[in-house]
Amino acid sequence: MATMTSPVIDIEERIRNFSEWHRAKRAVALRTRYIKKVKDRLSKKATQETQVTVEDLKKASMVMIRAAQTRAFQEEKIELSKKTHLKTNSAISKLDPFMDSNGLLRVGGRLKYANLNDDVKHPIILPKNSHVTSLFIRDLHELTLHQGKDITLNEIRSNGFWVQVALADSSLNSKGRRTGPMRYLERPIQKLVLLVQTDNKDWDTGNKY
Repeated sequence: MATMTSPVIDIEERIRNFSEWHRAKRAVALRTRYIKKVKDRLSKKATQETQVTVEDLKKASMVMIRAAQTRAFQEEKIELSKKTHLKTNSAISKLDPFMDSNGLLRVGGRLKYANLNDDVKHPIILPKNSHVTSLFIRDLHELTLHQGKDITLNEIRSNGFWVQVALADSSLNSKGRRTGPMRYLERPIQKLVLLVQTDNKDWDTGNKY
């Protein structure tokens, strides 16, 4: 068990102080490159010095998301790796999840028969209360020029991701309305993340878009 959790905890803790997705992604990419460089030296294998590539950044994104999933759904990933059904009390059991070849949890369900892109049919699940999820949503919100919840949600889905449920915020209710004092450094993006919960219901019931 320790071998499964130690690396992901290390990654999550290292990026916790980052407030921007692209900076966290680049840091993870550089870390991965450094580890590879050290391994190459130990094995006396020649290594080519290059800049961080687009592919490196893409892999770094998957590393961060996989780490967030493992922290949030460790038991589910173990069960799915054994090819067994998830317990009904699992927070994601209604999404009929499966684990892909990269160890990422994706939404299952009847959309597998739809004539859609695979990433849209089976989006990667982003866990609630995760700093990784928060950074990712904030990045897409800024990418869409802060045009609102619906546009950001569409951008999340079109990129092949599915937010599990709303991120917790004790000062906002399920409709994104304030019930307590504003928290330090609170931003409008928190309301957006909270409102994601309402739009997730169609997936939970197995309905098609």
